[in-house]
Amino acid sequence: MKISAGISASKRSLLGALAIIGILSAVLASSASASMNEYSGHNLAGHTWTTGNGVVQPKLWRIDGGASTTSSVCVGPVTHDAAGYHFPYGWTCSKSESIWTIYPTTIAAADGLYNPNSGTFSSYWAAGFSE
Repeated sequence: MKISAGISASKRSLLGALAIIGILSAVLASSASASMNEYSGHNLAGHTWTTGNGVVQPKLWRIDGGASTTSSVCVGPVTHDAAGYHFPYGWTCSKSESIWTIYPTTIAAADGLYNPNSGTFSSYWAAGFSE
């Protein structure tokens, strides 16, 4: 009896381990499709914007950005078509660092950073996250 009980406990442990491996595999597979685009630069003049490297992500849902400033910095998605550039959700602004999030809605856009101040950002960075 003790041997069969030991085998049963062993089988339960094995099944439990396989279940955990299956769950972890599913989580890793779903997060494997996520991507990030980041860029940085120097000397962004006042009242100008950039998309850095111009990478359009198909399901952009979050942008983080910052600059060497004590004033505001703004981030937001930027789209482009034959009519020009568009800012479908405008800009989210705050002091020296800003985050734009529209989740679970996603759009095809590049992560934009805007300097709303009269002075120049000596350095800046942004990162866009896509599904």
